[in-house]
Amino acid sequence: MATAAAQRNILDLPYEVLDLIYKELRYLRDRINLARADAYLGGAFAFHSRDEFKHVYAFDQYISRDSWPMLLSLCGTTVREYSCCNSHNWSDALTKLVEQHCPELEIVNVNVNARNCNSVRSVIENARTTIKEIKLDADNRVPKWIPPMMLHEYPEMPLLRKGTFIRFSSEELFHIQKFSTLEELELDPGKLDCRPIKLFQITANLKKLRSLNLYYYNIVGPEDTEASATSMPFPSLESLKMRRCEISMEMPLCPNITSLDIINCQSSIENVLYRFILKQGDTLVNLSIDCRPSMLDGKEFLDILRCCKRLRLFCVQAQKVKFTRDFVATMVDILYVNGVTAKEPLRLKIYGISKADWAAKWVPLTVNPNLLSVEYWLK
Repeated sequence: MATAAAQRNILDLPYEVLDLIYKELRYLRDRINLARADAYLGGAFAFHSRDEFKHVYAFDQYISRDSWPMLLSLCGTTVREYSCCNSHNWSDALTKLVEQHCPELEIVNVNVNARNCNSVRSVIENARTTIKEIKLDADNRVPKWIPPMMLHEYPEMPLLRKGTFIRFSSEELFHIQKFSTLEELELDPGKLDCRPIKLFQITANLKKLRSLNLYYYNIVGPEDTEASATSMPFPSLESLKMRRCEISMEMPLCPNITSLDIINCQSSIENVLYRFILKQGDTLVNLSIDCRPSMLDGKEFLDILRCCKRLRLFCVQAQKVKFTRDFVATMVDILYVNGVTAKEPLRLKIYGISKADWAAKWVPLTVNPNLLSVEYWLK
């Protein structure tokens, strides 16, 4: 009996006890060294780690390159995200390990250039049935490393819900039409000049799209003059954010939109953004407007309140609006007619301390002061 007890060692301990031992090892390198000692200890390490390695980063200062083969062989089934935000840190060897050991990969977030574009495509093709989110940044900072056209070679991803595409040409963006399951989309050309984009042709097949963010684009209409923007609505869109965009066409009705941000946008078409807002009057709940020069005068400001009866958050740069006592009283009257209640008042956030102070000053003197809350819009 004593002999049998004396022959027992750490390998006889259950995972639950080994988990406590691993917890006492402060540094990851020590835990890795213990896991390397025996296959059973490696299994205990995987049990202990749980989802600690849910995110795999191509550059991780705490994990040496020679540790990844063991880590992913033990914990690869828990990995959900693979990220490399700087293409100079890309590792083909690590990517192969991810392909081999991470069958449940859901997020790919990478910076793509001419050197790693084939490897990026490979990992995406390998995980095409599990990917839910993809973020691709085409690195065009060094001319010789600008990646070639690539999206046309990517497979369809049936579970893909969120896509971010940065510094891709407008021509290449046409290929995102194949990702018909997208619900969230962000497009950013990565440059301060507004590149033309035929937005509604690119997104025509994205019937499930609920959220769209656009930066630094010139939104132009289709070449076919018979195709009107009103015939190409976003049937499911709930949130639209446009920042520093140029609007060169009449914008469509989005029948389910509830949140609209128009920040630092401009247009050569008179009142095109104002008309776009009014089209969404039946559904808008949140509206943010900050354009230079200010796009709203007093009449247009009140028109938006009358039209957008469900509006409960209105953030605005109202340079042309004078918030006199009569004007604020008219605002509150409109809110009362719209059915706004004290339980859920309109939150009006005004950019400009003096204007916000003046508007707030007159609210208590109105007939229904509880229908309106005025704040300074701190952006």
